[in-house]
This record gives sequence, C-alpha cells and structure tokens, in this order.
Amino acid sequence: MATWMPKTFRKILLDIFSQAIPSAVVNPFNPIAGPWTLSRVCKKWNSIITSYAPLWMNITIDTSPGAINVQKPYRSLIDVLKYSQDRPLSIHFVEGEESMPSVTHMLLCILMKHAPRWKDLDFTLSNSETAAAFDANVTPMSNNNTTLFSAHPSAGDPRILRSIIAPKLEEVHVQLFNKDFQEVILHALLFLIKRSGCFLRKITVGDCIPVVNKFISILQASPNLEELALSFTVWNDRTDSCLLETLPSIHVKGGEEGEGEEQTLVPRLTKLNIIVQHKHKSRTVPSISFLRDPLINAVENRWDHQVAGVARLVSVEVRAAVLVKQDMVVSPGAGNVERWSRLKEGGMGMLFHVIGGKADEECPPANSCMMRVDPDPTRPAYLQRVYV
Repeated sequence: MATWMPKTFRKILLDIFSQAIPSAVVNPFNPIAGPWTLSRVCKKWNSIITSYAPLWMNITIDTSPGAINVQKPYRSLIDVLKYSQDRPLSIHFVEGEESMPSVTHMLLCILMKHAPRWKDLDFTLSNSETAAAFDANVTPMSNNNTTLFSAHPSAGDPRILRSIIAPKLEEVHVQLFNKDFQEVILHALLFLIKRSGCFLRKITVGDCIPVVNKFISILQASPNLEELALSFTVWNDRTDSCLLETLPSIHVKGGEEGEGEEQTLVPRLTKLNIIVQHKHKSRTVPSISFLRDPLINAVENRWDHQVAGVARLVSVEVRAAVLVKQDMVVSPGAGNVERWSRLKEGGMGMLFHVIGGKADEECPPANSCMMRVDPDPTRPAYLQRVYV
C-alpha cells in the first residue's frame, strides 16, 4: 500500500497538470506561465513536473526584447530541452524585428544540437542574416524574410533545407519567398530528405519550378508519403509541361501480390491538393492543360487500380483562381465532369473549384455564381464555378 499510494498520487497530479495546461505549450522566457508556475508550488510538484517529458515537448520561442522575461534565456531553453528528455520536439520560433541577432543566433545554435529530435518545427525569421545561421558556409542574403516550418520545414531560402539533418521529420512545407531559388528548391529538398534519412508523411511545395526528374526523385525518396500539396502563384507553360510529365509517374504499377508497393511511387498516397492562383497581364495566356485529362487519368488510376500494398487515393482538392484580363478557359475538360462525379459518388472526397477565366461551353459546372475577390466595388467581379 505504501508503494501504491505515491504512484497513484503522482498519476492523479499529472492528470491534473495536463488538464491545467491543455495546450502543453512551454515558453522558456515566461516563468509565470505553463508548467513553470506549477513547478514553483513545492519541491514535490517541481520534481514531478520537471521529470514528466510530455509537458516540455511543445516549445514556443519569441526573441523580441519585450517577450524575454528572464535574465538567462539560454539557460532557460537548455532546461526545457533537458526536461523534454529524448522525446520528439515541436518548436515554434519567432524572431522579432527588434531582436538582438546575437541572442537569436545563440538560441538557434542550442536548438540545432537537438535537430535529430525535431518533429514539428515552425521558424519565422525576420532578419535575412539569421537564415545563414543554419549554414555557416553561405553568404547571407539581403532583403529576404524567411519562414521555415519543419516537420514542418518550410523555407523561403532553400539553403536552410540544405543545412538541416532531422531524421524524425514527418512533414515538409516549402514556400518560396525569393523567386531566384525556383530552380534549386527541389534539389535542396531532395538533399534534405536523403541526408536526414527521414520518412515524410506530408510534403507541401509552393512556387517552385517542378523539374520532372527532381520531383520524381523526391517521390521515390518518400515511400511513406500520404499527402502531397502543390501551390503556384505564378503560372507558365513550363510549369504546365512539367506537371503533364509528372502526373503519369504516380500511376499504379504491378499487380501481383507484393509487387505494387515496390513498383508504384508513393504507394501510401491518399490525399492530393493542387492550387493555382494566377494573375496574368500579358497578351500570351499560358495553358493549364494538366487540369484536364492528365489529372483525372492519374486520380482515376489511383482509385480504380487496387493492388497489394498500394493505398487508395481518397481525397483530391483542386482550386484555381485565374484572374486575367483576357479570356482563359479553365475547366476539368469536356466529358471529365462525369468522371470526377463518379469518383465522388464512389466515396472520394472531391472538390474542383475555379474562380475567374472563361467558362468551358463543353464542360458545364455543377453550379456557378459571380463573386468579388477584392472588396472594392469598382473592381471586376469574377465567375466562380464548382464542377464537383
């Protein structure tokens, strides 16, 4: 009984502590919030709280001068990392515009030592030089704000991806802020995956040029991938051509027992999102032909052809906002609405939504209406169409 009571008491206390801190977010620089407050009640509570890693795994850091309320921020961060033991880390890091570079860089150096434990990381860096702190061999850029979310890593500067080794990463989000890196972002992302030896479940890529061989190599290096999201705010014929070539690569291959998983790219893929937000002013309007037969062919293939070891694609979302001065036809293509509808009726989560552009007379939408994407009533209204 003497042994049972302390264990039960500890369990009850930990349950109360978890309820008292539902978000389980720890701010190393705010000693009067989160588990810090409870740890100061008494030595017994301090011992229980500081030895319970789940309370210290979700860390939020703001390096703005007004957000640091401790004399030794480095010591506080080291303590939190120690209390989290060897558990995976979720980190939200914000560099304020008035932050001292020396403070930010020191905190980043401490965190980088724990990169193998990163599972969910969200970096917002306001100083262009800070991005270079991830890679001492690169010259800092100027005039470039960078956002990195890692497991979520997401990077406006692909050099960040090149310098990270994080084998526990599950999600990578890459949103480009500097258009000069459109050509190299996929190479940097592929390098991150191979160097870390991680098995990603979700990849989100925005505004890169999807070079066919690099993109396919990323898919080959991600056999556990469940979700793939692609977004583009700039569209051109080259991007369209790359997707036309890439989509057939995810078709199911093999048919014998055990062959499908080995021969098919991303055999666990269940969710696909594609977003195009294009505002074009020139007279030459690029094509978005991949939205027609190539896309529905790939989606139908991953739904209909079920082989051993290959998951069924169960959710597809396509959104296109095409705001152009001239007419531009954007639709699933003649005869394809029925194919998309069949998949939706069969149980697939499906959305095909277009704003702007010219309606396809051979491909009527399920419903449509006029809408304004700008609150200014003098700006033009655009046709909004939902096909499935």
